[in-house]
Amino acid sequence: MEIVINHLTRMQPGFMCVAGVDPLTMNHIRPVWPGGRLTSDMLACHGGPFDIAAIVDIGHPRKIGHPPELEDHQPDWIYVRATGRAPAASFFQMLETVAKEDLAALFGTDLTRRGTKAAVPLNAGSASLGCVLCPPMPSLRIAPRPPKPDIVRISLRDPVLGPLDLPVTDVRLYARDHVTPDRVQVVKINTRLRSRQKIILAVGLGRPPPPRPDDPLPPAHWLQVNNLHFANDPLWQLA
Repeated sequence: MEIVINHLTRMQPGFMCVAGVDPLTMNHIRPVWPGGRLTSDMLACHGGPFDIAAIVDIGHPRKIGHPPELEDHQPDWIYVRATGRAPAASFFQMLETVAKEDLAALFGTDLTRRGTKAAVPLNAGSASLGCVLCPPMPSLRIAPRPPKPDIVRISLRDPVLGPLDLPVTDVRLYARDHVTPDRVQVVKINTRLRSRQKIILAVGLGRPPPPRPDDPLPPAHWLQVNNLHFANDPLWQLA
């Protein structure tokens, strides 16, 4: 099986998450590491196979997903390799094919607004990945969260859920350490967001964080924006 990578997500320092679309079925597929997480040295910028629009052969993966992460597949990692890169026009055409008009069309009624965020209850839902047409006039900012590192966030208005403020985990908006927000890049992307071009957001539901005694909310799968894809520059990279 070959997939075209359209989700490339930073996680804790040293780790990342990746997913792509199977061009034969137009289903999202997330390759997962057995018993652990993918390390950032598997990114193309560090010599690995994964990059936006990379075509990656994942062999004959075994389905291991459960709600909502039904996209999870475990490849035989010995054989995983990049075989090429999708041309810009065909890559964005693929995104348009799988993109929905709003978040509810992707995740259904299990996704509910919680303040300015949105989440799916633990072990509920029928999908954890997708693409959605970006609503007009979104904006990025770098949000402090001491003692943790700053994070990039996006404010937007979903047609169904209304105004949301979501974390952005696009690896291209962070420095080479995949921790520090790239302030220059964030400014550039904000300028692009004000243009009239079509923009598609790759979105996902995060794995539930470990429960904390001081947290009154039950564990949930919180919505995040994984990547931003622009019609006039689908293959944009780090500055």
